[in-house]
Amino acid sequence: MSRHSKRLQVTTNASACRIPIFSWTRKSCGVIQQVVGTAWGMATITGRLDQRHRDVIDLVAVAAEGWRPEGSRGDMIARVDSSLLRKLLGWNKWTYQQILDALRDLRAAEIAGHGEWTGILTRIAESAAEPKPRLPSRQIRGRKGKKLLRGPTHTPDPERTEDPRGGMVWEITISGAWIRLIQQLPVRYPLHVVRMQYGISQAVTRFMLSHASGAHYGIDTLFNAVGVPPKRYKRALEEMSVDLEIMAKCGVRYDPTRGMVSGPSSPDKSKEVPRVGPQDPSNRPQDPGNRPQDPGNRPQDPDKNRTTPVSIDL
Repeated sequence: MSRHSKRLQVTTNASACRIPIFSWTRKSCGVIQQVVGTAWGMATITGRLDQRHRDVIDLVAVAAEGWRPEGSRGDMIARVDSSLLRKLLGWNKWTYQQILDALRDLRAAEIAGHGEWTGILTRIAESAAEPKPRLPSRQIRGRKGKKLLRGPTHTPDPERTEDPRGGMVWEITISGAWIRLIQQLPVRYPLHVVRMQYGISQAVTRFMLSHASGAHYGIDTLFNAVGVPPKRYKRALEEMSVDLEIMAKCGVRYDPTRGMVSGPSSPDKSKEVPRVGPQDPSNRPQDPGNRPQDPGNRPQDPDKNRTTPVSIDL
């Protein structure tokens, strides 16, 4: 994973994290149907979807080089370099064909509500735009002369008429219904989540990061929330244990002695660096002469810090 990828934050929707629209595994076990409340009414989402599909739909938005509207229903076309999408998903873990299969499943999924019926995706096609030029070799020579696999290169799949070719630019049309859904309660999570080995670890981490800082749940309550059947709790816990180190990097920790999973802790306000800029007049200490001070040099009482700056006229 590159240094840039480690800092990358993926933006998604809280409802998709809290409601098990996507199965808790990385292999679809059957058709899932969930009802989601939205600002424009109730929507029913039906599909054979799992955490792999969740990775793809979230990272399509990250990899998109440009957007343009399509039609009058709010659909948007994302122009995506397929090699960049594969790199974000994991160059050695995904093939172009696996990505296309996941995109087909997302197109087959149904969103019904507000007088319309559509899919999460409505169209996937190869763009006429040329991909960015890349080096011709996929190998570099590392230490001691060993050949190491580098990142993606411009090596398109052989000419095929039925599918968009791997390594080329794809145009992926996302339905307006899904866009309206993900625009509510946006949530950000690190790319580490995509690198986890098991779907249960991803589902739990996304669920916890969609809640307020300091949230904690019992492991059985959490498994039930992400859709794990009671008879699969033991297996789910074994799988999640493999990814505990990566989960901790995301701020989600499991305490086996208490059987509790906790999210990122609230920041310690006493250790916050004082903000520079407009502040609440009631929190500004004045010198004995009650003379105005430079805003950048005003000390603050950490116990009275506000969570957001307050704009005033000076």
